[in-house]
Amino acid sequence: MTDGTSFEESIRRYEEQRRRRAELQPAVGAHNKKVLLAALESAGVRRVEVTFDGYGDSGQIDDIAVTDPAGFGLDAPACDVELQQVAHDGAAVTTQVMALPNAIEHICYDLLGAHHPGWENNDGAYGDFVFDVVADQIIYTHNNRYTEVDTSEYEI
Repeated sequence: MTDGTSFEESIRRYEEQRRRRAELQPAVGAHNKKVLLAALESAGVRRVEVTFDGYGDSGQIDDIAVTDPAGFGLDAPACDVELQQVAHDGAAVTTQVMALPNAIEHICYDLLGAHHPGWENNDGAYGDFVFDVVADQIIYTHNNRYTEVDTSEYEI
């Protein structure tokens, strides 16, 4: 390593940072869920459906559909929310104010990265998130794609 750090020390630091991030993430996720669902409720939103798709080393949020209590489509409310985020090195929790549609995307990408890192690679994955404001829950459905090979070999 150019800074005099051994490979083993770099791996140890990386694992320590990963461990600290993993320890902080549940509380951050619970806070962000509470803040986001409260903002949606105060804006009169009943449900948000987010679809995602990724493959070939790229992936994205495809659509964010917002509905009111009667089930009619709405534009995403124009309000800001303050989300928490674990610093990359796991040393601290920071806050960031962002527009509600950006906050929805941010939470979805965080969940994708936490539960299925690399979801966009190779055959990729697709799925959706349902933010059910009335039930106070976020449901994440993830579908991995894969290539299957069935090989037969015969000696004649």
